[in-house]
Amino acid sequence: MLTPKEINGLIRGIKDEMFNYSEFKERVFNVRLDLACSRILETNISKLSQHIINECLKLDEIKEGKLNILLLRNILFKSKMINLTPFQIFLVLGFSNPDKTGEIDYKQFASWAKEYIDFSFNLVALN
Repeated sequence: MLTPKEINGLIRGIKDEMFNYSEFKERVFNVRLDLACSRILETNISKLSQHIINECLKLDEIKEGKLNILLLRNILFKSKMINLTPFQIFLVLGFSNPDKTGEIDYKQFASWAKEYIDFSFNLVALN
């Protein structure tokens, strides 16, 4: 399913009112990449790690520095600051290294996630 922004991006890319369906998958990928880069560039990366920690602290009742991976997933999906696609969220969570009970050291995770997001979406990595 395409979002309205994705549809608009595809329409803007059509030249001479012609659209070649064999290029559709590549065009959707490029539009989604452009939108993701725009969202990430709007995010203040330097504050991202602290934002994740602050959101985790709200749910960490014991204040032990660990949170269940499912709660962390909900934080990432609901955050307006993080701006990741569902695929990117699951990718980041895949490297979160939970313990046997599904708990994650969220301070360590926040630091790693910030670095990953910064690296993945900086202008050098996109070229």
